[in-house]
Amino acid sequence: PWDLNPYNLTPGNEVTYYVELYDNDTLHGPKAARSEVRHLRFPTMDEIYAEVHEEHDEQIDNLSSALDKSEELKKEMDKLSRDMKREGQMSWEKKKEVESLMQKQQDLQKQLDEAARQLDESMNKAQDQTMMSPELLQKMQEISDLMQSIKNEKMKEAFQRLSEAMQKMDKDAVNKAMQEMKLDQDQMAKSIERTLEMLKEIKKDELMEDAVRKAEQMAEQQEELAKKAENAADPKKQDADAQKGDKKGDAKDGDKKDGDKKDGDQKGADKKDGDPKNADGKDAQGQKSDKKDGAGKPQDKPGAQKSKELAKEQEDIKKQAEALQKQMDELAKLAENEPDLKKELDEARDQDQQQDMQEDMEQSQQKMEQNEMEKALNFAFKARDKAKNLAKQLNQAKQNSN
Repeated sequence: PWDLNPYNLTPGNEVTYYVELYDNDTLHGPKAARSEVRHLRFPTMDEIYAEVHEEHDEQIDNLSSALDKSEELKKEMDKLSRDMKREGQMSWEKKKEVESLMQKQQDLQKQLDEAARQLDESMNKAQDQTMMSPELLQKMQEISDLMQSIKNEKMKEAFQRLSEAMQKMDKDAVNKAMQEMKLDQDQMAKSIERTLEMLKEIKKDELMEDAVRKAEQMAEQQEELAKKAENAADPKKQDADAQKGDKKGDAKDGDKKDGDKKDGDQKGADKKDGDPKNADGKDAQGQKSDKKDGAGKPQDKPGAQKSKELAKEQEDIKKQAEALQKQMDELAKLAENEPDLKKELDEARDQDQQQDMQEDMEQSQQKMEQNEMEKALNFAFKARDKAKNLAKQLNQAKQNSN
């Protein structure tokens, strides 16, 4: 196997690779053959969680369908058993009905076997990616064990006895075997219902863990953005950083000082001649002028490009907040039967609180786009405080739900 550990890959990284082989032609020299270039991408945590959620939704749908089929099969068995008791002997038509029921039971068992296989696969994947807490993995193991218990030997034995009675056209034996299958069917339905409940519980816990992770990540990103905005809004800090850069440049090229001085003298001469700007549109100090050019368009203010970059970061964080709000709404629906958790989630996803945070992010973004960093800074830090509070609320709700 290819050991990727030395590359220290992090979520979202991508590896581009190809395979190159050489033959052992010692006479004319080795010749090479190269494979096509391939890409190997390490998924992000968001992508991993999204995949697991999708798989569990599919498993819940499959089991819900299996439960419906089990209930329908039970009704058909009851009706057929009553009909056969009224008849003196087993007719050809009833034999066909029993065969149809047996086929439906086999199909149902195959569906349950596939659901068990998918669940085991999901659990193994979660263990490999170490993305789930030990508590969640334990719950998944319990579900796996429960799914295995559904495939009980009693059902198979009853099914075999029913098949043998069908071959002999023995009405009493068929009736008895069907009654045994009906009892096993009841047990199967209860096991499916319990599995569904546990799967929904796991889905809720997964969404809770994911929501806490996203909220903490959003708060961290908002704080980093606020600090960047603070640096951008502090001219003294910017000048200090610029001076550091100048010193590094001087240390790199000491001979350049004389040339710079001459250039400075020349700029001074140009200024005396009445030309306040050089050919690049810069003044004597090398700074761009805020005056309008010949076309009447104002030049960009210093730091405008940086402000746009920060505005884009703020827009991305705001989108995360909107997605997180939708996830909290889904969580609240899953917690309908847990009043305490539902209450804490309702407090965390309070519409006014969420709207205030997103409005602060929106104002921060707009002020950054307008290069009004002092104003943007105020909104950015407000949004940070609210994001931190949200992460704290969700974390507390998660701990209480455990």
